[in-house]
Amino acid sequence: MSSFYIGSFLISFAAVLAAVPVVRRWAIGVDFLDHPAGVKSHRAPTPLGGGIAVLIGSVIFVTILTIAFGMEIPGTAVGVIAGAVLMFLIGLYDDYFEMGAPGKMLGQIISALIFLTFVETYPPILSLPAFFILAVVWIIGLQNAVNFIDNLDGMCGGISLTIATAFGILFVIKEMPVFAIISFALAGGALGFLRYNLSPAKIFLGDGGSLLFGFMLACLGIVHLNTSKSFTEALAPILIMAFPIFDMTLVTITRLNKGRKVYIASHDHAWDMIRNVGITRERTVFVILMINLVLVASGLSVFFMETTPYRTLTVVGFALILAFIGSQLYKNFLFLKESILSVLGDLFSINLVFWAYYLIKYRSGLLEYTAVLPPEAVAIPLAWINIFWILLYGAVGLYDISHEIRFRSYGTTLAKVIVFGGMVFLLVNYRPGVGLQISLKSIVIFLVLLFAVNLIVRFAIYKYYSARIRIEKNRLRAVIVNPSGDGPNRDFVDLYSSHYNVIGYVGPRSDSDLSRLGDLVDLSGILNKTKTTRVILCLDDGDYRDLTWIFESAYYMETIFLTNRGNADNLKGLKKNRTIYENLTVVSTKHRRLFTQLIIRLADMIIAGAVVILSSPFSIALILMRKLKKLPAGRSLRIITRGEKEVSIELLAGNPESGKFRCPGAFLSVFKGDLSL
Repeated sequence: MSSFYIGSFLISFAAVLAAVPVVRRWAIGVDFLDHPAGVKSHRAPTPLGGGIAVLIGSVIFVTILTIAFGMEIPGTAVGVIAGAVLMFLIGLYDDYFEMGAPGKMLGQIISALIFLTFVETYPPILSLPAFFILAVVWIIGLQNAVNFIDNLDGMCGGISLTIATAFGILFVIKEMPVFAIISFALAGGALGFLRYNLSPAKIFLGDGGSLLFGFMLACLGIVHLNTSKSFTEALAPILIMAFPIFDMTLVTITRLNKGRKVYIASHDHAWDMIRNVGITRERTVFVILMINLVLVASGLSVFFMETTPYRTLTVVGFALILAFIGSQLYKNFLFLKESILSVLGDLFSINLVFWAYYLIKYRSGLLEYTAVLPPEAVAIPLAWINIFWILLYGAVGLYDISHEIRFRSYGTTLAKVIVFGGMVFLLVNYRPGVGLQISLKSIVIFLVLLFAVNLIVRFAIYKYYSARIRIEKNRLRAVIVNPSGDGPNRDFVDLYSSHYNVIGYVGPRSDSDLSRLGDLVDLSGILNKTKTTRVILCLDDGDYRDLTWIFESAYYMETIFLTNRGNADNLKGLKKNRTIYENLTVVSTKHRRLFTQLIIRLADMIIAGAVVILSSPFSIALILMRKLKKLPAGRSLRIITRGEKEVSIELLAGNPESGKFRCPGAFLSVFKGDLSL
């Protein structure tokens, strides 16, 4: 059987290696090129279509050979291949015509559902509703995560090569030959493509190729999960695919928190943070590939250890280190010590609460439990609980260090996160026809204890650092910005020098005796070069200019903007937080808190879905009447959004009388909250 594994890798490698030059010549001939624009890093038009070679060499060719050798392909493998082909076609169409985010998302959902309809076994550790929800989210998320990493030459191919190889090894160990062959074939195709994609790249994967890789790797991870015999084994795909998972998660949370659209590209990925410190593109790719290789190796290592608590602790340690490193890449390691202390404080709180809950549940008799569990049985749930809460805290921004903000804001966020975490626990522990596998009383006791202990520990850490930054030698570095163009006067500088180490001002030259650091357009570079994270806005009366561009210019850093006039006219509608200083307010472009925003969007989707379903008979009748009477079809849908803003969604293309739909995905705009009560 080993000859099949090696053969699938080598045949796929050779097939893609031979197909890429042919595809490249064709792409140049039909002008199927990726032109430099926006945030793209390449300088010259580069052929697209690398995914065509990967599909032919890694998927179709190897599938035909597998059938020819008489190997029986299970239904789940058929689902992987069918969904992958559909996802490739959608990505290829997007490369040609730029179908837009709604249409692409619809295609990803359909592809995921196609795969799930072929799945033959389900994970014993999850309820069926939870599995389907998490599986769709997993597949869509990882497709986009792999699509995002197709940003620098050789990075997507290199990461896909190591991940696919790791899955191949796992399936060999688990004696699942067909999935091992699929994995090794995908790895061989990635290696063959890398021959032409290393810097300077001669061809790009395009969305067709990156979505193909992302879909197949995500599905292979689910296949592994469904056949896992323990919680520890189920963690392997998370570690193996950890780099794209964490980059996608952190970028998504960052963009949502800053009020930006998730699907619009920008320089806020992990590799952008690495390049931001002055490392070349080639070295950045090397660093990312090495990090990914270590994470993949950690995922494989759990299968070569004995089933002991140490194995579980190893997995937990890698996951927590990864969570910490991932969050610090975004912050450029400016608050390394503070973040370490915060993570340690949360770990102390979580484990203290777990053992307190254990004593209450199994030793006190209050909850009618008298059993005594061995350490091995306690280690696994404790590991999952640590991973879950640390990752959740990091995702919602509880490790964003803002010493000036009053502690009440942290307490409110902590309460919301714990309520959300409790809802997730309820979902995971629900079984159709059986009900909850854990008592509601037990969950409430655990959550109340966690909130109380974590609040006390976080308050102690907060008071320590709040007192520490008041000491002159520990004051945070700050620059002053006056959007009106005048330099800050001496009284203004003296006022805030008692709170911060003011190193200068940014803006046009003036007669201010404070050191000038540069122009406003260079604010991001100045903050990065001087490692400064505080910007004090000196606002004047009667200034109504839009300041959004100033906030967005510094998104590379963990920058906090403060102002002496929180009620200024040009700051209306922005999020504000009071600080421990009476004369300063923290201000940001985040109009809604993330938790509230997600709840509102969910309500919008439910309302929009109900409206679409209830109005469908009327819509069909209207279309038929227009066709029979030969009236021109409506060209666009005009709606009023929640913020009383008029939005026009173009539905038709070309001549209005033709009635040709521009894109069916345009109808999905209602599910983004555009149609709202």
